[in-house]
Amino acid sequence: MVPGVPQYITGGTLDALGVQMLRAHGKLVDLPDGFGIADDDYQTEVLRRIGVPRRQLRRVLGLIGRHKLSQYQLTPEDQRLHDEYQAQLRKHGVLDFDDIITCTRELLAGHPDAAEVVGAQWDHILVDEFQDISAPQF
Repeated sequence: MVPGVPQYITGGTLDALGVQMLRAHGKLVDLPDGFGIADDDYQTEVLRRIGVPRRQLRRVLGLIGRHKLSQYQLTPEDQRLHDEYQAQLRKHGVLDFDDIITCTRELLAGHPDAAEVVGAQWDHILVDEFQDISAPQF
């Protein structure tokens, strides 16, 4: 509607853009077609099913996220919970929001051809609130 504005503009959160990339190229990082996204309720339900007490749900979920995003060292028990949690997500073809970041990073860093295709979609990128992104998102 504004003269001189590019015809094609993509907008979205980092998570939404990551999902878009993973939907197009997810096979390269072993994701199933049509994978789902686990919201907070789904994540806590998975943790409850694997035996995490209700009062520990947030703590365990936080530790799992720190481990995924920054390789935080887990205790053997927390590692077991992480492994069971991930197994349940994968069994049902579901990613959580930390997986979106880590799988997108794996896709772009480990598959140069896919990264080139993705990068060719845009001439410029503007990240609103850039100061608030985490190192893995960067």
